[in-house]
Amino acid sequence: MNENSGSHPRADETLEVLLEQLAEKKQEASAAYLQLLERIEQAETHEQMAVLLDEWLHESHHAVIDPEIRGLMYWERFEEWFKTEEHKALEAAIEGDASDPVSRFDICQDDDDFDFDFDAYLDALFDKAVSLQCWELLASYLRQQIQWVRDIKQGDALYAEELPYGNYAAEALLRHDITKYGALYVEFLSTCQDAVPEETVGEFLREIIPELGITSATYPIILARLTFASDQHGWDDFGDWCEALPIRDWLYENNQMDAFLAAYQAYVERDQSDPDEIQEQLAEIRDVLAIEDAVQKELLNEHDQAQRLQQCYVQREACYQQELSRISGIDTPEAMGAELVRWLEEVRHPDAMVSEDPVRFDYEHRFDQRFMGREIRELVRAMDEDLLEQLNLKKPKIYCSALLYSLFEQAKTLQAWDALENYLKAQIDWLKLHEIQAFYLDELPYGHYAAGLLAEAHPRYIPLYVEYLKALPLITEYEGTGEQIDQLFHHYWDNQDQIEGGFAAFLPVLKTRLTFARGDLWEESFCDWCETALRRWLDDHPAHVKTLGEQIQAELADLDYDEEDIENTVHLLMNAD
Repeated sequence: MNENSGSHPRADETLEVLLEQLAEKKQEASAAYLQLLERIEQAETHEQMAVLLDEWLHESHHAVIDPEIRGLMYWERFEEWFKTEEHKALEAAIEGDASDPVSRFDICQDDDDFDFDFDAYLDALFDKAVSLQCWELLASYLRQQIQWVRDIKQGDALYAEELPYGNYAAEALLRHDITKYGALYVEFLSTCQDAVPEETVGEFLREIIPELGITSATYPIILARLTFASDQHGWDDFGDWCEALPIRDWLYENNQMDAFLAAYQAYVERDQSDPDEIQEQLAEIRDVLAIEDAVQKELLNEHDQAQRLQQCYVQREACYQQELSRISGIDTPEAMGAELVRWLEEVRHPDAMVSEDPVRFDYEHRFDQRFMGREIRELVRAMDEDLLEQLNLKKPKIYCSALLYSLFEQAKTLQAWDALENYLKAQIDWLKLHEIQAFYLDELPYGHYAAGLLAEAHPRYIPLYVEYLKALPLITEYEGTGEQIDQLFHHYWDNQDQIEGGFAAFLPVLKTRLTFARGDLWEESFCDWCETALRRWLDDHPAHVKTLGEQIQAELADLDYDEEDIENTVHLLMNAD
């Protein structure tokens, strides 16, 4: 008989007992979480919300330092909030009995474990506070979070990724009453010391500022976004707001221009020590605000040609704005069909041809010719370059990309699918007939917008999209065709339950990406798709894979790929992880 047997239970029996006890504790923790959500749902008074907000305030201060973000991150300990000391002790005992770190982790984890949904909790808590109009409670909560972040001096503090402490309360208060809580929101922005989370704070500001406009309440927020809360996109946001809002006029009318420029200069000087760099940034802000320099203005008055050129610039911008307005006024699919026929002629205008051998079109070249005008070009050629640099005339704000976006987004809004289909077929026929490289701008080939809109709208357009890909003499990647194919993959993958034919509808595009539409990054794209779980889908549909493999092999052979390339591609289809 084994001398270790008898009164002492075996180790695996002891572990089994502990796991049963742990399962009970997990149920208690999940019940505690659900009970907290129920308390939030049933809250009806400010007193009840005060308790709930105070509980969360103190719990959130148990965050741990995350060295990767040089700050605090809370969300990883959310589940711990609902565990009793006995629960934690059981986990420690079980983990101590396991033989290796992986085993310790696996023992305490279960695929059926309850989901402690942190986002659901935060949404419920702050939505309830808003529905009960607990504005002063939210303001008090936000002030305490701001003070705590400042006091601990550990960098940024995040509930979860891209979600700074106080963000829910800050947004709610600003939406409710910007006059009363605008200054508090600026204080909240000051807690984003290392980085401004663009997916939350940045997106919110890009949404709310154009809605609210430029006022004495929004001005400090706009200034903060340009200075200490600028981070990656603050400058771009300010430039966009200057185009959408009368910021310069408001600053003049409210005698704030000098104070604004002084505040911006002080910010630049804190960050920069190079005098030339400081002056360059100050000149840029004056340019964005279109502030006229007195010396430049006097110089302009002394040169008739310069005055005429400035007038032409103003007229060209007006023409561009009229074109955008005309496009936005198209209100029927039939009218959009006529516009797209006109657009076919426009993009094939001789001014768009930039090379005859090989034939290459670049619509951006035609766009400049169209909206800058012959008189502008002649005036620029005739004037002294040094004088032009001194004058620094305000060129028209015209954007080829904005015109293209407006046209095809309007077609999408009108659901002018037949018109887009006819337009794309005409572009495909033209590209095939002349073997032309033709780009709207950068890496976007003729037909790009219509093809993407149609392929996303309905799988019945997938064959036409494949035909479009085959007609392109060059497959571009970054911001081009390759990126568009990746976006379509994710659209069909994420929405396969709602799409007619499911994800299988995308397979012709997948096949084409591995054959005709290789580009430079086709293999990287396919491997990225497999990481999204495409590999598992292919393994579950062997008949589709077999057919795809045969078709890919045949098409690559027709395209004169060597045997090794063909074998490697088919192998990738069968085995890529």
